[in-house]
Amino acid sequence: MEQMQNQGPPTTPQRVGQIANLPASLKSTPNSNGTAATSEHLGVPIIDAVSPALFEDIRNHEKRPADIVLGAFLVLCLDEKANNNIEPEDLVKKYLKAVLPICNEMDSQLHSYLKEYVSITSEETTRYKPFVFAFNHALEKLQTVECDELRSPSELNIMFHRNDPKYIVGMHDGGRSSRKPDVVLASLDAVRAAFKTKQDALSKPPDDTWKGFAYKTAGEHPRGNFDWGGIVSSQEFKKNKNITSTLPGSYESDAPCGVIDPQPLPNTRQDADGEICFTEEAEELQQRAPAEVPAPDSGKPEVLPPRRSARLVSSSDPNPMQQQLHSSSSLMASGGGSSGKRKREAKLQKSKKMRVYEHIKLPKRIPAMLQCAAYAAERMSYGFWVTHVINLVIVDDVAYVWYYDNENSVQSFGINFIKDLPYFLVLLLAFQRFDSQNWGEMKEFKQVKTAQTKIQKAKTPTTSQTSSPEGEEEIITLHFSAPESGTPELQFKLCQNGKICGHYGLKGRCTQVLKTTSSSKDPRNRTKTLEAVEMVSKLYWPQASRTPEAEILERARMAGEKAEHNHIKGHLPDLIYTRDFDQYSTNHIRDLLGMETEGGKRVLRWIVYRKLYPITDLIGKEFWRIFWECFRCHLHLWRDGIRHCDISVSNLMYDKDYNRGILNDLDLAQLRDRLPPSGTERTGTMPFMAFDLLQEPAWHGHVEREYRHDAESFAWVLLWICCGYKNGAEIRPRPRPLQDLIQHNFQATHKEKMERATNLNHENLRPTTSYDVDYYNVATSLIHIYHTRHVAAAKPKPLRSNNPQTKKNEVEFNRPGSKHNESVDIDTELQIWRRELEELGFHTVEI
Repeated sequence: MEQMQNQGPPTTPQRVGQIANLPASLKSTPNSNGTAATSEHLGVPIIDAVSPALFEDIRNHEKRPADIVLGAFLVLCLDEKANNNIEPEDLVKKYLKAVLPICNEMDSQLHSYLKEYVSITSEETTRYKPFVFAFNHALEKLQTVECDELRSPSELNIMFHRNDPKYIVGMHDGGRSSRKPDVVLASLDAVRAAFKTKQDALSKPPDDTWKGFAYKTAGEHPRGNFDWGGIVSSQEFKKNKNITSTLPGSYESDAPCGVIDPQPLPNTRQDADGEICFTEEAEELQQRAPAEVPAPDSGKPEVLPPRRSARLVSSSDPNPMQQQLHSSSSLMASGGGSSGKRKREAKLQKSKKMRVYEHIKLPKRIPAMLQCAAYAAERMSYGFWVTHVINLVIVDDVAYVWYYDNENSVQSFGINFIKDLPYFLVLLLAFQRFDSQNWGEMKEFKQVKTAQTKIQKAKTPTTSQTSSPEGEEEIITLHFSAPESGTPELQFKLCQNGKICGHYGLKGRCTQVLKTTSSSKDPRNRTKTLEAVEMVSKLYWPQASRTPEAEILERARMAGEKAEHNHIKGHLPDLIYTRDFDQYSTNHIRDLLGMETEGGKRVLRWIVYRKLYPITDLIGKEFWRIFWECFRCHLHLWRDGIRHCDISVSNLMYDKDYNRGILNDLDLAQLRDRLPPSGTERTGTMPFMAFDLLQEPAWHGHVEREYRHDAESFAWVLLWICCGYKNGAEIRPRPRPLQDLIQHNFQATHKEKMERATNLNHENLRPTTSYDVDYYNVATSLIHIYHTRHVAAAKPKPLRSNNPQTKKNEVEFNRPGSKHNESVDIDTELQIWRRELEELGFHTVEI
């Protein structure tokens, strides 16, 4: 496992990227574009950095007519006791008539505020108040509409409430993100909570009834702050022009909804630093003049340091103002692409008289569509029980409904709430009757969280990552019966604030891992208890068509039992319990909207494992031993027909109890006898994926997965760990050469990896003192080989024979993904690895 004793320094010729003489200080996820590719290594989701990934998440979103969306939402509100055979189209027609008296009450407060709304010609922020008051009055009127088939209004008692300029804070990777929705739709309890501040004991609280808030405070921001768990929907406004629409003399129930096409995606371009920006910010990003920004909370002027890429700013950045500059447009003048807020905040900036270095760019203006997507991502990452989010983008007098879940996003055609007011009130009628589950909260988790949450004072000071803002740990207790009849009830406690692995994004598996405890009997062996077992819960959204991870693990376990070696047995994760929540499948809403699922529906899967620890906790020879145990486990699984297909830093673990390496996360694994068509799924974690898999042919399913692809991933993982970790902790900010591998699409990732492979001697790409320099040299030597082979394969290969059949065979063999002897391919790959290890002095490494 280690270098031979009495072995001198490597005598092999120095290869690209190897270090011959070290300084004295150095001693010996179906992969998708977008947030699915960046979340694992993201840290705090700074809006400038994540907006390109969010753009990829919604790039291929679905579009549905407004009346179809309204019909689907009304079906979700059907009373279980009522006649559920009524068609969605008939429901829409019926309730258009039902809301007509409210629309035609011309002297109502609703009409008064709508007239005020259309008359506003000043900045965007002045539109919030009349919008909020108008439709809160509408919500009160809708309480009285007779709805035979629908449920009664929800106990949530929702209302619109202004939020801007207040921030809603999210917790990510130990740091905090800040977002600033213009308006939110929140429950009465959430609004009450947002007005509870430390000053409440000294001041008279507001009228805390629904009317007290909806008609008095809702037009202004709250005294405190909302949180992502309390609001049910966010609204982002965009003022493009003055409104020319006028309220008609009367509304007709049979008038068709005006056809307003969905918003087009914003155009993108690259700025001078090669970062993605959008057309509505393009002119601003050209400017390099000194900028003036608001002072931090202390009120003391502070000169900002030179700008770094937003991708490099982390929660641990020692300069808080540097974080403020790049974190979330909330602390800058961008205002989510809202011209009114930018003008207002620009005045504030000038009053502070703060000079900034000339080369600092002005903040990016993020389009309202992407701001709204960012709010959805925040809410979905807030709690593992959030299944979907519904937000609104308000452009002048048109509302666009956005529905986000782990499969894809859906945008409705626009509803003009001035000209087509009845249609918008039908939308609010449905919203008013939505229960927590309709708003995306799982009953099995959320209800228990509300009723049975145990708040326990921490015995020792806790970090922001494992505690609530008040320094308390939040435990969610789950009670349910196991599927097998006659078995006792199981109880698990999940620590929501103690996330081991979180996720920020809108699409994909969106894996979250939480600390878990239980005092129940072990469901695998009722003679044992789980009380002393360290456990974690893995919650994620796989495609239902994929082979379940539990089945793959069982097959891998059986392969290990039959094998004459111990390279598999004992090197697999220990699964304790698993359960799917099919009732929250992503196909339900798509059935109502008349849509096909994209690549198969997704379901929430919950798996409880015995706790493992990341390989990055280890250093030196112990790390080296565990790395090769994981490598050998992967190799022999592949020989037995189980293809892992997602080698990454987070999937190489070790078991503290037995001191051995564990190959983790087989949820994307392929079974050789049960491959998808042509075995060409595009799975993996992009920074570690093989060159060949980051190209158009592979991304479109024309390249079959081979062993060499996963072997190449091991080389990239080894490089990442050697240069990115020290003493068991990740270096923050990461070295730029590694950070640049985290891109939002496969094209950009391929480009960065090609550039890195041609410059492995980069001054910032050096192993830390925790790892032998020759570990690093092994990685760079192998990456150099893979890069050379990839470049050569891209060139046309001359045919060596004039025989037509021979030519055909040679072309077939050279084609990416061509069929040939897999066992020979594995042996050929291992020969390359053995040769490089031996040339670097690692003669005892067994592979």
